[in-house]
Amino acid sequence: MPVNHHEYDDVGVWAQRHLHMCDHIAGWSKDPSSQFGCVLTDTLNRPIGHGINGFARGFKDTPERWNDRPFKYRHVIHAEENALFNSVTSCDGAIAYVNGCPCSSCMSKLAQSRIAVVWCWEPSEDYLSRWSLDEPLQVAHECGIVVNFVKRQ
Repeated sequence: MPVNHHEYDDVGVWAQRHLHMCDHIAGWSKDPSSQFGCVLTDTLNRPIGHGINGFARGFKDTPERWNDRPFKYRHVIHAEENALFNSVTSCDGAIAYVNGCPCSSCMSKLAQSRIAVVWCWEPSEDYLSRWSLDEPLQVAHECGIVVNFVKRQ
């Protein structure tokens, strides 16, 4: 399975910068329980799109809606999806940086958009207690996406 684990010091400067950018833009999400950010780059490390988890443009963005989990889960657009929607060019061969491993649905959408590589932070115990990596990594494997996990420092 194409999954690589890296120490922070072993990761290139661009991967570190883009993962930290994901952390920064994730803070723009109004979701009180999960804040995700995604940065897409071309193979020359030039950003071509970014996104956060949030509601659609023009959809009322109220605390009541964010705190109603069933409502939120029906309407939220994930960071990876928003990054793809906001992309300014083709994503064929591009790189996705995400501050958490994409869910299986988002991994499928990244694959459909021809993303070649995904970089994300090594999942924490809390993350693993809430989400499984099995299905997203299976999608990545079958679709030929290389997934790289980086240990946070």
